[in-house]
Amino acid sequence: MKTTLTFTLTACILSGCQTTTDPSQGGFLNGVSSINSGAYEQRSATLDQQEAAERARQQQLRRELGQLQGEYASLQRTIRQQRARIAANKLPVSSSLNARANSSLKPAPSSGDADAQLAALRKSIAAARAVTSELAGISS
Repeated sequence: MKTTLTFTLTACILSGCQTTTDPSQGGFLNGVSSINSGAYEQRSATLDQQEAAERARQQQLRRELGQLQGEYASLQRTIRQQRARIAANKLPVSSSLNARANSSLKPAPSSGDADAQLAALRKSIAAARAVTSELAGISS
């Protein structure tokens, strides 16, 4: 009887020492206390919300990446067409413009994380737009 009372009293005192509501920290008694207080369910719901937000962000990044890849491919087709017209008309093109056009015809960057890919692709698109603008000036 005395042992049971001592154990119960010790458990009550130790459960009152809870310093965190994170059920993954603080040991067994803290975990039991967190489950009883609802902290476990709250933490689980928070993690689920964070996961859903991250999935939505990744989906949005994939959509944007796809759109930018399509735009880059379109600019590459335009550059090829403009260069063909210039070559057919035997118009002169500076070596620097020719080098930039060749650079714009390289495949879209596909390494790194999605944010890095988007940044590199935006830069490539800006360069390709400038090339198409200059080539249009020559061919017109």
